[in-house]
Amino acid sequence: MKVAILGHNPVGLEIALYFDQIGASVVWMGTNEDLQKYDSLYRSGYDLSLLTGEQGMARLGATPELSSLDDYKNKYFSPLLSTLAQAQDVKVVEVESVNKRFIRKEEEIEGRSRFLDLFRVRYSIDPKDFVETQKEANPEVYERLTSEMMSSLQSRIEMYEDVDLVINAAERMIPRSLGTNGAALGENRIKTEKLLYGEMALASLDGLKTNNDIREVVIVGSGEQAAVALIELHPWLLKTPSGRIFVASAEADPFVGLKENSSELYSRVQLILEQQNEEYKIESDEFLAKLRDWQELEDYIKAKIPRPAEPVPRLVFFSGHSISAVDQLIDKKRLFLTLEKPDFRQGLKQPDNNGIDLKTIGADQILVLGGSQRKVLDQDLRENEVGYFKIEMPSVWDQTRKTKLKMILDKIEHEINTLFSPSRPH
Repeated sequence: MKVAILGHNPVGLEIALYFDQIGASVVWMGTNEDLQKYDSLYRSGYDLSLLTGEQGMARLGATPELSSLDDYKNKYFSPLLSTLAQAQDVKVVEVESVNKRFIRKEEEIEGRSRFLDLFRVRYSIDPKDFVETQKEANPEVYERLTSEMMSSLQSRIEMYEDVDLVINAAERMIPRSLGTNGAALGENRIKTEKLLYGEMALASLDGLKTNNDIREVVIVGSGEQAAVALIELHPWLLKTPSGRIFVASAEADPFVGLKENSSELYSRVQLILEQQNEEYKIESDEFLAKLRDWQELEDYIKAKIPRPAEPVPRLVFFSGHSISAVDQLIDKKRLFLTLEKPDFRQGLKQPDNNGIDLKTIGADQILVLGGSQRKVLDQDLRENEVGYFKIEMPSVWDQTRKTKLKMILDKIEHEINTLFSPSRPH
């Protein structure tokens, strides 16, 4: 039995170790970027033990102390990868697609299952990496590579691997656009560091917090990525009197969806909301007291003393809203978002912001963190193709993540046992 595991990430590692342990022939495929994405997501306070697994811990024979993501990489991921590479095929490649070797998507094999035909995993590699590999593994071949051959290797090389089973644990994500359904008007033409998406947006947070030119930030979305950004930026908001954070979300009650599967993240967000509500209440009470004092003044004194300024929340929610357009002025100093609130969608968080159906807000930085979509690899396979397993990843913040992954593996093992049972013809 030959199985392809897609995704160089914690889940892919655990599955590859499992299949290696049961004696299968494994080809584990993915890029270094599969793990690099974790750099911006896993921040201080994250339980790194959630990234370990039963198979990995059994191989190591000891529980490593993990206090940072570098610890996870150096003490857990890399040692296990090296061990696996001694017995199995570990490929650092970009997986492009998965399809059947010969049979068409709509085709049937008379009297047999489609499982009879192998899966073909197509992938691409950087020719420079390929040449370096030959330099170490096949020095004689490397010596015969002429300068003309080297110069011809300018584009990525496409190759394929034929296997019996495919476990798709790839997490190569494509960030969602500003709009609820696709790109917002003007989004595709704006190319600036003021509009960032997904992991790149999260990776920019450290620089944002030290940039004195940034005062107003928009977080688009209210899932895990958006919650991480809000937690990271809250200290910046507290020490920046003129700072403001806008959260624009299509959800009626932003962040409440984290309560079930990302309880730790949800709790931290709730603390921020409570702290900001308390800050606004104190400012509002002070304003009302000053306003009463001002109203009691004689008219001739009022004319000389300005009316007290009404406070505005520094954490502002536009819940139940969609972003329909984004604009950049000629001076390119700020971006402006057009938000719309449809009648059929509720906005429960700060409902006072729903009085106007169409509104425009300006910002120094927009972080598009409305979630991501997995890269589509299986468009040429049937929805329930026998032998192809697409793992629905549990949330990285889910405290029951390891239990859920164990259940997924048990289910895959059960289905594989039925596929390779002698009593079932293929």
